[in-house]
Amino acid sequence: MNRLRHHDSGGDARGDGGEAGLGAIEEHRSPGLKAALAGAAARPGCRVLDLGPVVPANIAFLARFASHVSIADLSEDDGGGTGPHHWRERLAVAVGWFDLVMVWDYLNRLDRQDARDLVDRLRSVTRPGAVLFLLSHEGPEMPARPVKYEILGEETIRYRPADGGSVAAPAILPAEVGRLLAGFRVDASFLLRHGVREYVAVRAV
Repeated sequence: MNRLRHHDSGGDARGDGGEAGLGAIEEHRSPGLKAALAGAAARPGCRVLDLGPVVPANIAFLARFASHVSIADLSEDDGGGTGPHHWRERLAVAVGWFDLVMVWDYLNRLDRQDARDLVDRLRSVTRPGAVLFLLSHEGPEMPARPVKYEILGEETIRYRPADGGSVAAPAILPAEVGRLLAGFRVDASFLLRHGVREYVAVRAV
């Protein structure tokens, strides 16, 4: 993967959708997804780990270039909370080595120690040069329950919030994300106009 210059971007008006309504189904431009795919999809025999729920459109999209797609659904919780409370058990399906991990917004939904533990686990199942794609809510609020993200194309994602209202979004500044992602380097970040920052991080050697 060619090293990307670390930068922020609000994107242009096309498809970004402006500020997101927390309960609305909306489509947003995703420069981070495009950058992540540019690195991972070119790897021979690319294997993908998706930490979101089973979304047929995502599986179909990823199968265009991936030889294997594993789903470790972290969206479920133990009864009405923000989850994911049982991520260690659900990541038991992550067997072998992966070249792309769709982390989505789960770092926002874990306390700091669990977030560090999750990154440690991801480092243990990725090859050097593997790519993480993750989102971080930088607005004052985020959906209380995990969002279902649906890939519509290499640069477009549909957000499908679950019912449950909103909660305060934890303030995770870019410098702290860099520290949480120990063993990975942040190659690019994109601050989108609806208050979500996308990160592309690469597994160090």
